[in-house]
Amino acid sequence: MIHKLKELYRGATPIQSLVTYYALATVAAFILLSLPCFKNPGAKISFLDTLFMAISTISVTGLTTFPIEQVYNQGGVVLLEFLFQVGGFGITMLSTVALVIAGKRISLHQRQLIQFDMNQPRLSGMVRLVTSVFGLMIFVQIVFGVIFAAYFKATGVWTTWPAAFFHGIYVSVSSVTNAGFDVTGNSIIPFRHHYGFLFIVMILIIIGSIGYPVLIECENWAFYKFSKQTTKRRFRFSLFAKMAVFFAVFFFIVGTILIYFSEMRGTLSRQDWFDKLMTAMFYSVSSRNAGLQINDMAEFNTTTILILAILMFIGASPSSVGGGVRTTTVG
Repeated sequence: MIHKLKELYRGATPIQSLVTYYALATVAAFILLSLPCFKNPGAKISFLDTLFMAISTISVTGLTTFPIEQVYNQGGVVLLEFLFQVGGFGITMLSTVALVIAGKRISLHQRQLIQFDMNQPRLSGMVRLVTSVFGLMIFVQIVFGVIFAAYFKATGVWTTWPAAFFHGIYVSVSSVTNAGFDVTGNSIIPFRHHYGFLFIVMILIIIGSIGYPVLIECENWAFYKFSKQTTKRRFRFSLFAKMAVFFAVFFFIVGTILIYFSEMRGTLSRQDWFDKLMTAMFYSVSSRNAGLQINDMAEFNTTTILILAILMFIGASPSSVGGGVRTTTVG
């Protein structure tokens, strides 16, 4: 039986392998989310709601059919964070990192899966790309999770360090992975006027949505710029990186302008110009990728909702944690 499964694995195309992996990941997520140890006492959800939640977490869509804070306990929220990583990084990336840590050899088939999953033109350098991206993203999540925790404790949003760290890490993880799930019932609405906090959240969303290859090229550029080598070859960004950054900035600016003027005399009419600008900027970033909100979106007019729908359709850059048809495709 095992021998036949190995033959099927080796003979499968990258598409077949990836579909199988994500189907198995969804089943595993469904089983884990169904366990009573991750739920609040007495909390019950239907088979269909649990299945929807499993698919939504693996796909990091941020959609739920029930209030998360009423169903899952802190252990359940930690489980959600883990599933965000699976959906955000991708199964091929996580499995490759696990093999590297275990000291196992990365097969040609595994490298082909990475190439296909991350939409890369060349097979060479796949393992280095995966490990570099994984290390960078985990580092960013931990560092900003600690920063958020210190901010929450200093401002008194959460009075104890455990609660501050718990929520700080969650905000960091959900922002970087572009998950956007609301585990408090208020998303980040209580921080509506905390502009520094909102700005950092936007930066984290952009880091997750700009594309893994772009992040690695930025890392390489930093090493090139600050290295002490006397003879250095001139560093050049790839065409992909230039296009991804250009269209990310372009759609961010266009989205900000459209939302600003659409709600200038609507929901935002009672706010000053800077508050209006921050709101427009935040939704221009969040709507294309993360789904976080800082006010009741039911208050937006029909035109703004249509603008947000278009931005959601466009989505993020290729080879990132975000969704949509991709910025470079529309560009």
